Amino acid sequence: MNSELKCPRCGTENVRDLDLVRAEGSSHIHIESESTPTGLAIFSGAPLWAQDRRISSHGTIQSELARSLGPPAPPRWGMIAFAVFLLYMLSIFLNHVAPHLASARMLAVARPLTGLLVLVAAWLLARRYRDRREQWEDAVRRWDRSFLCNRCGMVFEFEFPGPAGDEPR
Repeated sequence: MNSELKCPRCGTENVRDLDLVRAEGSSHIHIESESTPTGLAIFSGAPLWAQDRRISSHGTIQSELARSLGPPAPPRWGMIAFAVFLLYMLSIFLNHVAPHLASARMLAVARPLTGLLVLVAAWLLARRYRDRREQWEDAVRRWDRSFLCNRCGMVFEFEFPGPAGDEPR
């Protein structure tokens, strides 16, 4: 281990990479089970179940420490998808319902304004997602450089010095 890698709080070299801590506290499980039911005689005496049953399950079990020290979650598309759905519903309203409710002059103004609104909303949503994506990428880079002190429990960032002229990891 690098002799410069020490906990800034207590000074111990007994530290571990967060990815390693997370991997040590996670277990991936896969369970399969097969059974041959005996069945119940109904009317003709045939079994209630005609086939063998096969049950399969899989998942991940994590310790509380591994769960709390996991990498940052990526940004989600939920808000963007909801906004796109609302804009789609607005366009349906303007094209199919509004002609029966409003005058032609009002629709001549409303449709271009709605188109402009859709473009501005799409631009704002894309910008917001890009900003969140950049924040997430920065958080993942910081997480990749973070370590856990096994003595005092402090989580800290450490950048390994590279060869002369190179950027740190």
